[in-house]
Amino acid sequence: MKTPELTDLSVVVFKCPRCTSNTIVQSDGREGLLVNEIGAYSGKAWINLEEDSLTSQFEIQASGKWTLTVGTVEQLATKAPSGKVAGRGDDVIILGGDYDTAKITHSKGSSNFVVYAYNLDSGEGGLLVNEIGGYSGRRPLEAPALVQVKADGNWTIGPA
Repeated sequence: MKTPELTDLSVVVFKCPRCTSNTIVQSDGREGLLVNEIGAYSGKAWINLEEDSLTSQFEIQASGKWTLTVGTVEQLATKAPSGKVAGRGDDVIILGGDYDTAKITHSKGSSNFVVYAYNLDSGEGGLLVNEIGGYSGRRPLEAPALVQVKADGNWTIGPA
């Protein structure tokens, strides 16, 4: 699936509520594999975080009717102006607040739990958490930030 020219950081929302087998969404940008799940899926991911590897197309393998929406961070990211957020599954969050350490949890999940965060002012950041199953810990996270969560369970992020 070709896309219009995307030159800025964007958010992809992919939904396949009736998928029953392996669902894969890949971009030709640096992000590569955006979704690799079995069964129904609904979630968000960012693309074009780095200017040197922009997405120009997606490859989708799905067993059911699906939708893919691409938009700006402001349009599609979850907003958490207080700096506290809770969710389930994959999400992209604009995290408000003013703190430098976050308490992050993941429960009721058995697969990989991954959290990336980038400070909105400095652009500094990267991988914060990469664990299998449940997780509870404190990590350096300078808010306000743009955060991406990859999870199969419930998760929370807030000031420590």
